[in-house]
Amino acid sequence: MNIAFNYSSRLEILSSLKKIIKEKKSVNIKNISSRLYLNFCNDPEIIIRTGGHKRLSGFLLWQTAYSEIFFLNKLWPDFKVSDLKKILKKFKSIKRNFGA
Repeated sequence: MNIAFNYSSRLEILSSLKKIIKEKKSVNIKNISSRLYLNFCNDPEIIIRTGGHKRLSGFLLWQTAYSEIFFLNKLWPDFKVSDLKKILKKFKSIKRNFGA
């Protein structure tokens, strides 16, 4: 589980590109991905957005290309284990084709 405070995907991607340029490497998906802040983690399969907002707000924009996003009309402190179980049940029923 990752929780980000004062985080910006735009700055993360820009930082990755600056590293590539400084290292005189080719700009490609592999090189960008390997220089992101969470390059040691797999891309998230599920994003849960609480608070009733239907936006990512710049959260892991590169990494969430194939994530399933669930929006809840409740605040984070009100999020319960039962909510997570419902999301996981729904997630299991989704046919994921990863852009194919």
